Amino acid sequence: MDKFWIRSAVPNDAQRMAEILVTAQRAVFSGLVPEKCLDFPVEESRRNWRETLIENESSQEFLLLVAENEAGLVIGYGMWSEGSRHPDFASELRVLMVDPAWQRQGIGRLLVQRGATFYQKQDMGTMLVGVLKINPNTVFYEQLGAELVEERPYTWEGFQTIEWLYGWNNLERLINRRGR
Repeated sequence: MDKFWIRSAVPNDAQRMAEILVTAQRAVFSGLVPEKCLDFPVEESRRNWRETLIENESSQEFLLLVAENEAGLVIGYGMWSEGSRHPDFASELRVLMVDPAWQRQGIGRLLVQRGATFYQKQDMGTMLVGVLKINPNTVFYEQLGAELVEERPYTWEGFQTIEWLYGWNNLERLINRRGR
Protein backbone atom coordinates (compact mmCIF):
# COMPACT_ATOMS: atom_id res chain seq x y z
CA MET A 1 0.00 0.00 0.00
CA ASP A 2 1.30 3.43 -0.92
CA LYS A 3 1.90 5.96 1.79
CA PHE A 4 0.20 9.32 1.90
CA TRP A 5 0.08 12.31 4.21
CA ILE A 6 -2.47 14.93 5.11
CA ARG A 7 -1.46 18.59 5.20
CA SER A 8 -3.02 22.03 4.89
CA ALA A 9 -3.77 23.10 1.33
CA VAL A 10 -1.79 25.98 -0.20
CA PRO A 11 -2.44 28.07 -3.34
CA ASN A 12 0.03 25.99 -5.36
CA ASP A 13 -2.31 22.99 -4.88
CA ALA A 14 -5.05 24.64 -6.97
CA GLN A 15 -4.10 23.01 -10.29
CA ARG A 16 -4.11 19.50 -8.89
CA MET A 17 -7.30 20.10 -6.89
CA ALA A 18 -9.00 21.26 -10.09
CA GLU A 19 -7.83 18.18 -12.00
CA ILE A 20 -9.13 15.91 -9.24
CA LEU A 21 -12.49 17.72 -9.09
CA VAL A 22 -13.13 17.40 -12.82
CA THR A 23 -11.87 13.80 -13.04
CA ALA A 24 -13.70 12.57 -9.94
CA GLN A 25 -17.01 14.19 -10.89
CA ARG A 26 -16.84 12.63 -14.35
CA ALA A 27 -16.00 9.23 -12.87
CA VAL A 28 -18.94 9.36 -10.45
CA PHE A 29 -21.64 11.14 -12.40
CA SER A 30 -21.15 10.25 -16.08
CA GLY A 31 -24.40 8.74 -17.29
CA LEU A 32 -26.26 9.88 -14.15
CA VAL A 33 -26.51 13.59 -14.90
CA PRO A 34 -26.70 15.63 -18.11
CA GLU A 35 -23.36 16.34 -19.77
CA LYS A 36 -23.75 20.08 -19.07
CA CYS A 37 -23.34 19.31 -15.36
CA LEU A 38 -19.93 17.80 -16.04
CA ASP A 39 -18.74 20.41 -18.52
CA PHE A 40 -16.55 22.29 -16.05
CA PRO A 41 -13.14 23.30 -17.43
CA VAL A 42 -10.09 22.46 -15.33
CA GLU A 43 -8.73 25.98 -15.89
CA GLU A 44 -11.86 27.60 -14.43
CA SER A 45 -11.77 25.23 -11.47
CA ARG A 46 -8.06 26.00 -10.95
CA ARG A 47 -8.77 29.76 -10.86
CA ASN A 48 -11.62 29.23 -8.39
CA TRP A 49 -9.52 27.03 -6.09
CA ARG A 50 -6.52 29.37 -6.24
CA GLU A 51 -8.71 32.35 -5.33
CA THR A 52 -10.34 30.40 -2.47
CA LEU A 53 -6.96 29.22 -1.16
CA ILE A 54 -5.42 32.71 -1.30
CA GLU A 55 -8.42 34.29 0.45
CA ASN A 56 -8.47 31.52 3.04
CA GLU A 57 -4.83 32.12 4.00
CA SER A 58 -5.87 35.33 5.75
CA SER A 59 -9.50 34.64 6.69
CA GLN A 60 -9.31 30.97 7.72
CA GLU A 61 -12.97 30.72 6.75
CA PHE A 62 -12.52 27.10 5.72
CA LEU A 63 -10.42 24.16 6.78
CA LEU A 64 -8.75 22.91 3.58
CA LEU A 65 -6.67 19.74 3.72
CA VAL A 66 -4.97 17.74 0.99
CA ALA A 67 -3.72 14.18 0.88
CA GLU A 68 -0.34 13.87 -0.78
CA ASN A 69 1.50 10.72 -1.89
CA GLU A 70 5.17 9.90 -1.39
CA ALA A 71 6.07 11.68 -4.63
CA GLY A 72 4.44 14.90 -3.42
CA LEU A 73 1.41 14.59 -5.72
CA VAL A 74 -1.92 15.79 -4.29
CA ILE A 75 -4.29 12.80 -4.56
CA GLY A 76 -7.30 14.06 -2.63
CA TYR A 77 -8.66 16.94 -0.61
CA GLY A 78 -11.39 18.09 1.72
CA MET A 79 -12.93 21.40 2.68
CA TRP A 80 -14.90 22.06 5.87
CA SER A 81 -16.58 25.04 7.49
CA GLU A 82 -17.66 26.03 10.95
CA GLY A 83 -21.45 26.06 11.01
CA SER A 84 -23.67 24.13 8.63
CA ARG A 85 -26.87 24.28 6.62
CA HIS A 86 -28.68 22.41 9.39
CA PRO A 87 -29.15 23.85 12.90
CA ASP A 88 -28.25 20.60 14.67
CA PHE A 89 -24.70 20.42 13.27
CA ALA A 90 -21.78 22.64 14.28
CA SER A 91 -19.57 22.03 11.23
CA GLU A 92 -19.94 20.85 7.65
CA LEU A 93 -17.84 18.82 5.25
CA ARG A 94 -18.33 20.91 2.10
CA VAL A 95 -16.17 19.05 -0.42
CA LEU A 96 -14.40 15.69 -0.44
CA MET A 97 -12.60 14.57 -3.58
CA VAL A 98 -10.15 11.74 -4.13
CA ASP A 99 -8.46 11.07 -7.46
CA PRO A 100 -10.23 8.00 -8.91
CA ALA A 101 -6.85 6.25 -9.30
CA TRP A 102 -6.33 6.56 -5.53
CA GLN A 103 -9.78 5.68 -4.25
CA ARG A 104 -10.53 2.73 -1.95
CA GLN A 105 -7.21 3.12 -0.11
CA GLY A 106 -8.49 4.91 3.00
CA ILE A 107 -7.63 8.43 1.81
CA GLY A 108 -11.20 9.75 1.95
CA ARG A 109 -11.78 8.22 5.38
CA LEU A 110 -8.56 9.73 6.72
CA LEU A 111 -9.43 13.16 5.32
CA VAL A 112 -12.91 13.04 6.89
CA GLN A 113 -11.44 11.95 10.22
CA ARG A 114 -8.82 14.72 10.18
CA GLY A 115 -11.50 17.34 9.59
CA ALA A 116 -13.60 15.82 12.37
CA THR A 117 -10.59 15.89 14.70
CA PHE A 118 -10.07 19.59 14.00
CA TYR A 119 -13.69 20.46 14.84
CA GLN A 120 -13.79 18.13 17.85
CA LYS A 121 -10.81 20.05 19.27
CA GLN A 122 -12.79 23.28 18.73
CA ASP A 123 -15.61 21.83 20.90
CA MET A 124 -17.82 21.32 17.85
CA GLY A 125 -18.75 17.67 18.21
CA THR A 126 -21.15 17.35 15.27
CA MET A 127 -20.71 17.48 11.50
CA LEU A 128 -22.94 17.51 8.43
CA VAL A 129 -22.28 16.51 4.81
CA GLY A 130 -24.53 16.89 1.76
CA VAL A 131 -24.44 14.12 -0.84
CA LEU A 132 -26.54 13.79 -3.97
CA LYS A 133 -28.92 10.84 -3.71
CA ILE A 134 -27.77 9.64 -7.15
CA ASN A 135 -24.14 9.52 -5.97
CA PRO A 136 -23.17 5.85 -5.63
CA ASN A 137 -20.69 6.87 -2.90
CA THR A 138 -23.38 7.60 -0.31
CA VAL A 139 -22.50 4.24 1.22
CA PHE A 140 -19.04 5.66 2.06
CA TYR A 141 -20.58 8.10 4.54
CA GLU A 142 -22.90 5.45 5.94
CA GLN A 143 -19.90 3.18 6.55
CA LEU A 144 -18.31 6.05 8.46
CA GLY A 145 -21.34 6.14 10.74
CA ALA A 146 -23.18 9.12 9.25
CA GLU A 147 -26.95 9.01 9.53
CA LEU A 148 -29.45 10.43 7.08
CA VAL A 149 -30.88 13.62 8.60
CA GLU A 150 -32.87 15.21 5.82
CA GLU A 151 -33.40 15.29 2.08
CA ARG A 152 -33.71 18.44 0.06
CA PRO A 153 -34.29 19.33 -3.58
CA TYR A 154 -31.08 20.17 -5.42
CA THR A 155 -30.54 21.83 -8.77
CA TRP A 156 -27.28 21.29 -10.69
CA GLU A 157 -27.03 23.29 -13.91
CA GLY A 158 -30.82 23.03 -14.29
CA PHE A 159 -30.90 19.29 -13.50
CA GLN A 160 -33.32 18.54 -10.64
CA THR A 161 -32.29 15.89 -8.14
CA ILE A 162 -32.26 15.23 -4.39
CA GLU A 163 -29.52 16.00 -1.89
CA TRP A 164 -29.27 13.86 1.21
CA LEU A 165 -27.91 15.54 4.32
CA TYR A 166 -26.00 13.09 6.48
CA GLY A 167 -24.77 13.90 9.95
CA TRP A 168 -22.52 12.68 12.70
CA ASN A 169 -23.85 13.46 16.17
CA ASN A 170 -20.67 12.24 17.81
CA LEU A 171 -17.37 13.07 16.12
CA GLU A 172 -15.44 11.02 18.66
CA ARG A 173 -16.96 7.83 17.21
CA LEU A 174 -16.10 8.96 13.67
CA ILE A 175 -12.52 9.86 14.63
CA ASN A 176 -11.95 6.44 16.23
CA ARG A 177 -13.63 4.41 13.46
CA ARG A 178 -11.35 1.87 11.79
CA GLY A 179 -11.46 0.26 8.36
CA ARG A 180 -12.56 1.61 5.04
